[in-house]
Amino acid sequence: MFMSDPSPLRPSRTAGLGFLLWAGVSHAALGQTAGYRDPGRIGDVASWRTPEYLADYGKASMNADQAYARGMTGKGVLVGSVDSGFLGTHPEFAGRITAITNAGTYASSGFRYDSGTARSDFFTAGQPYSVPGTWVRGINDDHGTHVDGTIVARRDGTRMHGVAFGAQVIATNTNGTDASIYGANADYNYFQGAYGSLVAQGARLINSSWGSPPPRDSYNTPAGLTAAYAPFTRQQSWLDAIADAGRAGVIQVVAAGNAGVDNPTIRAALPYFQPDLETNWIAASGLNGADQTQFNRCGVAKYWCLSAPGRGITSTVVNLTTGAAGYGSKSGTSMSAPHVSGALALVMERYTYLTNAQARDVLLTTATHLGGGPADVPNETFGWGKIDLGRAMNGPGQFLGRFDAHLGAGVADTWSNDISDAALRQRFVEDTAEHAAWERIQVARGWTNGLPDTASADDRAEYGWRLARDRAFLTRTYAGGLTKSGDGVLQLTGNSTYTGTTEINGGLLAVNGAITSLANVNAGGTLGGSGRVGGLGVARGGTVAPGNAIGTLDVAGSVAFAAGSTYAVEIAAGRSDRIAATGAAQIAGGSVSVSLENATASLSPSETRSLLGQRYTILTADGGVSGRFDATTPRYTFIGTDLSYGPNGVGLSVARNGTPFAAVGATRNQASVGAGVEALGAGNRIYETILITTDPARARGAFQSMSGELHPSLISAEFATAFFVREAILDRLRWGPTPGSTEATGYGLPPAAYAADLPGRSPPMPPVPMRVMDPRTFGVWGQGFGSFGRARTDGNAASLSRQTSGFVLGADARLENGIRIGVAGGYATTGLDTPGSLQSGTIESGFGGVYGGYESGAVSLRLGAVYADNAARLRRSISVAGLGDSASARTGGDTIQGFGELGYRFAVAGTPGPSPAVFALSSIEPFVGGALVAIGRDRLAETGGFAALTGAAQTYEIGTSTVGLRAQANLDLGFGGPVSARALVGYRRAYGDVVPKALLAFGTGPAFLTAGLPIDRDAVVAQAGLDVRVGRGTTLGVAYTGQVGDRARDHAVKGNLTYRF
Repeated sequence: MFMSDPSPLRPSRTAGLGFLLWAGVSHAALGQTAGYRDPGRIGDVASWRTPEYLADYGKASMNADQAYARGMTGKGVLVGSVDSGFLGTHPEFAGRITAITNAGTYASSGFRYDSGTARSDFFTAGQPYSVPGTWVRGINDDHGTHVDGTIVARRDGTRMHGVAFGAQVIATNTNGTDASIYGANADYNYFQGAYGSLVAQGARLINSSWGSPPPRDSYNTPAGLTAAYAPFTRQQSWLDAIADAGRAGVIQVVAAGNAGVDNPTIRAALPYFQPDLETNWIAASGLNGADQTQFNRCGVAKYWCLSAPGRGITSTVVNLTTGAAGYGSKSGTSMSAPHVSGALALVMERYTYLTNAQARDVLLTTATHLGGGPADVPNETFGWGKIDLGRAMNGPGQFLGRFDAHLGAGVADTWSNDISDAALRQRFVEDTAEHAAWERIQVARGWTNGLPDTASADDRAEYGWRLARDRAFLTRTYAGGLTKSGDGVLQLTGNSTYTGTTEINGGLLAVNGAITSLANVNAGGTLGGSGRVGGLGVARGGTVAPGNAIGTLDVAGSVAFAAGSTYAVEIAAGRSDRIAATGAAQIAGGSVSVSLENATASLSPSETRSLLGQRYTILTADGGVSGRFDATTPRYTFIGTDLSYGPNGVGLSVARNGTPFAAVGATRNQASVGAGVEALGAGNRIYETILITTDPARARGAFQSMSGELHPSLISAEFATAFFVREAILDRLRWGPTPGSTEATGYGLPPAAYAADLPGRSPPMPPVPMRVMDPRTFGVWGQGFGSFGRARTDGNAASLSRQTSGFVLGADARLENGIRIGVAGGYATTGLDTPGSLQSGTIESGFGGVYGGYESGAVSLRLGAVYADNAARLRRSISVAGLGDSASARTGGDTIQGFGELGYRFAVAGTPGPSPAVFALSSIEPFVGGALVAIGRDRLAETGGFAALTGAAQTYEIGTSTVGLRAQANLDLGFGGPVSARALVGYRRAYGDVVPKALLAFGTGPAFLTAGLPIDRDAVVAQAGLDVRVGRGTTLGVAYTGQVGDRARDHAVKGNLTYRF
């Protein structure tokens, strides 16, 4: 049955629009079905078409099921509603709507109702009010309950559900019925409170279906619309309050009106007079079930107008008498507007990254065209047409200016619609004509220089809105364009024809359809995809990366790469990304970065190695290629990518570069090892490891580690050992058999007496030096020594520390002719170590030799020869670009040396000391000496891992010459044993193989030469010691011996024992 006449409450609205079909149902029946399980499934459109869904045909008409199948319910979107209150106890609103109380004082005096003959429900300025957002019996009708149900009624299996059943609504109350007048009579303060509180609470859109137009207004013509707008310019009213909400960025969805005229009401058409509001406004015109219009048409609001179902809409209602909840049917654009609001809430949920205005644009431009005229532009009857939520899920249908799609990090989306800007092109024609008409009006009315002071209020109103429209024309962008910002990913798969540029300022834009637009890739942005663009410009900091894996990006025009730009190319065996342009390619620098298919980083060294020899074409340009890229990456130490250029293309190759392994070596050894490694060739583990080294410093470290320099450095250590053996034998010949004697003759100290006529007194008996013969001809002797030394690096071979210990034993005899001959033998061991103990070893030497000496007067000649058998054990730790290895070797060899020395002794008579027991008998001897040392090394073969070395047998010959001065002082200190103090200093020069080298190889591979630590060519030798005769024919001694060169220093302490008989 029809509801009872609401006229006792308030004057009724236009006949035919206020019918309510009341269904008498119990509260229990109205409650949500217990345990309701929604059959709707993601991806299954049909599963959403339940009886509850079909109860309001409007949802099916808008293809809402396609949005639901994409998971959209309006969840997370806050919708505002200004209407005649909602029934808070209605089960459909449980958990869905929040009432907002509007309290304050009226700013002006006015009224709510105007029947055309009488006005009623007056209020006065300063009068307080406090109105809840819920339905108030006796004050409100059920219009607001019906509207809010269409937006947000629960999907619970009962009767019907709202378009955005997962959204939340906050509602304020008009304090009247749908018959209340929304003319200039409506108070600003009241509606500023109503709309402003919704804005403050965070509503993203506000539905305004409430009220009726002033009965005297006519909107059928532009003149009538202008006349209806004029009163609002003379005082502040509710229209300013809703405009404030729009300017706050909240979308205003406004019913167009129900009079069936050619234009919507003033509130729906408001952006016509105030163009800055347009981006946040939607006028809602109505349709019946056959998509026919029976209400106010879009008219001047066509560019922000949509058509939605409004005839016979089933939704929630309230029994005005009992306050009971129910369901009923109503008609009018009041019912169309909540369909638009619910649909917009679904779009807002779908595109969480879009602004409110951008979500509005998506809803507008994806509508289904109705009526006449071109299919891609709005018309005066239906505006953009009927909402199509299926298409709205796939991105915008047109750009209404520059569209900034800001997708944050982690956000990815696909727009599959074909995007144009056809409406802007039509609008440009219309706006240009309106601009010309405005210029004619200004001339005709004398307004060229502004309004005269005598202008009427209506003239001022018209001048104001016409001037605002003209300024909007002068500043409006009439080419739709896309800006992609943020770090997220946006994919375009449609065939888009918008005429503005596409600016990629951040993240990735993947074009897998086509755009006729010029794509400009700016700093921080990346263009990808395997589609087609109308032109391509890559600025500094921008990147183009064709394909989604490997693919070709077609450019229907020219390509330009700026300095600092990047062309990111993915490759695989036989395939690569490519840019194919119909125009010219201008390359002003930039780089080409190469990665493996689907990789996020540049080719790794191993990946580069796997693709060596591959060649690709990465850019073709029918109009020719000019310029060059600055670089291509990766370019590792020895392998990488390279570019080649032809008249119409750019090629990419993955190849061994022209850098020899030896070229990165900083030392001779490193270069030599590098050449040896390179000679091993592909397939060898060492070669392959070095080939993919990314850092020249690491390659140098590997070459140094593998050089085997310890092997030739052994020679310098064995040469030092030979020095100590040689010096031990020369010591025997230089310093004589016992303190106070020389080799053949010495200065004895027999007493001498002189007579004097001094009876009873004993004359003093001072010693008088004189030459006597040493009757002892045979002797045995021994010397023990211990030394420590260090040879600093020469920048080629590593520093080497060495510690030597050993002994020499000898026996000799003096022949009757004065020649002394003898034999000697002994043992020495030397420990070797480099910094960090990366290389270490020991040398053990057993040796034997002969020596002889002869003195004739002051001249002394000393000769000797020694043979030593050497056994070495060496260990090396090796690091090759992250690979560790160790190698060890046992090698043999020998040392043969011959040496001689010639000296001339000057005797220096001593001076009596303070006591007759102390007397100094001294000599000095300049000398020259020479030695020839031949050090032989056997063939070596290390054991260990991949970097073990082999080496050829070699002999090294080093000659030395020494010139120096030695001095000896024989002292009788009065404690029964003569003491001999001695010292030597000299200069030694070395010749021959002073830089020992070894010919080494990795296993059976090609040989390379490694140099060890050099033997100092120039060195100072020094000695100082004391010998004490401890018995007849027995002497003990201790001495220091050293040699100091530029890089090497050796210091030894020696002890000796001599026995003569």
